[in-house]
Amino acid sequence: MAVGAGGGWLTGRFSATADLDPGAGVTSMASAGKTDTFVARLAKTGDLRWVQRLGEAHYDAGTGLAADAEGGVWALSVQIERSGFRLDPESTDDRAALVHFNRDGAVQISRDLAGEGGLRALDLALDSAGNPCLAGAYRGKATVITGFEIAHVPGAGLTDALVARIVK
Repeated sequence: MAVGAGGGWLTGRFSATADLDPGAGVTSMASAGKTDTFVARLAKTGDLRWVQRLGEAHYDAGTGLAADAEGGVWALSVQIERSGFRLDPESTDDRAALVHFNRDGAVQISRDLAGEGGLRALDLALDSAGNPCLAGAYRGKATVITGFEIAHVPGAGLTDALVARIVK
């Protein structure tokens, strides 16, 4: 959950078809996979302003939100190929998505993050310049799929901590 100018945001996961409107209205959304991430913006009154789905044919779950100064929100979602929420040393399928929505729910920026043996992004905050900073864990080399690498200390153990700042 995040709180900012004009309301708040929620993230989480859902499966099958769900009504994602917390009020009397109905906003049905169908998952594309086993579970999908939702990101919802609420007015100060608690009324739904918008809701978006993130996910593919995997287990997806929202893990973090950070409201920006312009009324938008950064959302962090993990994608796990197998059931359970732990890194799998045999899989390269654990990955994360970092998405920026503007105040109206339109996607402004989307970044995929992955690790050779899996990457789990667990929390999100913004620095003083509004850049997203995330924390998590990875195995092997952590890479942002758009082509640049996240700075990290080469793996010293089975699972290594990840702290990264993504410059907009």
